[in-house]
Amino acid sequence: MIKFFGGFLLILLALFQLPNNSFIGSKIIIILDILILTVLWFMFAYKKFILFLREKAKNPFIIALFFILTLNLLAFSVFLKFDYHLLLKSLIIFVLLSVSIYFLKPRIGQHHWKDIIILIYFLGVFQSKLLLIPMIKYKDIQFNAEYLILAFVLLWFYVVFKEIDIGFHFDITWQSFKWVLIFTPVILFVIILGLKLEFVVFSSTQFSWNKLFLYTVFMLYYGALIEELFFRGLIFNYVRQFFNNNNILLPILISSLFFGLTHLFNFPYQMVILSFIAGVFYCLTYIKSNNLFCASVIHTLMNLSWKLFFVYG
Repeated sequence: MIKFFGGFLLILLALFQLPNNSFIGSKIIIILDILILTVLWFMFAYKKFILFLREKAKNPFIIALFFILTLNLLAFSVFLKFDYHLLLKSLIIFVLLSVSIYFLKPRIGQHHWKDIIILIYFLGVFQSKLLLIPMIKYKDIQFNAEYLILAFVLLWFYVVFKEIDIGFHFDITWQSFKWVLIFTPVILFVIILGLKLEFVVFSSTQFSWNKLFLYTVFMLYYGALIEELFFRGLIFNYVRQFFNNNNILLPILISSLFFGLTHLFNFPYQMVILSFIAGVFYCLTYIKSNNLFCASVIHTLMNLSWKLFFVYG
């Protein structure tokens, strides 16, 4: 619980550090919305909560209804009016997902080849930005509520419905965290490669202590952790089922390639190469620590290096 309250306090401090014009709507309402979402986000990391959901929340249609209502109530609280287009899109997306889950009849306790349908479905929704609920926009910091809602759905599907442990927890020990320290020097290698590829140039004017604090909090809890959940927790584990334990290299390369290619939507080809290499080491951190949070820490350190000390060339 100390890690829970520590993370919650950091997020609260970061939210009040942001200027008023960063909030797209009422500052107090948006802060309350984000804090409520954050509590739910963190609760998925606790076994008792997961066990409760496994007992009470097995019906995919009830879960779809919950997320549809949550999404639209959040939108209403921000914009103070109902967005009927958002309501229609969220109904279609979540009902289609529920129907797919119902008819796929996924195996409990293990991945199945049919899960690829769910993964592709979610990747399409993420990348298409069909359910945008912007709440915060400050420099490079953005908070869109729908990404966290979709992460909840993924956690519910895999951890609650399918009862698969993907290492989504905050139980960090020295044995797990030491792998973050071991793989952190890789950041320097990726940065040097980025300079060689003329993707970035050094800029000392980018750094400030306030930016360091804000970027760390938002990138860790609402950026890296969501990406690690999808690419390492789900895609890597999905691919790994087709290989024996002695052949771990191909699942690492395939999941890292997916991770790299998603950056092609917003960045030049150099970012795909750098993200692929970084993804390999995020994956190794995850495998060695069996903890998505540890992989998220090194992922955040990598992102902070780009944001605070470099500009795109």
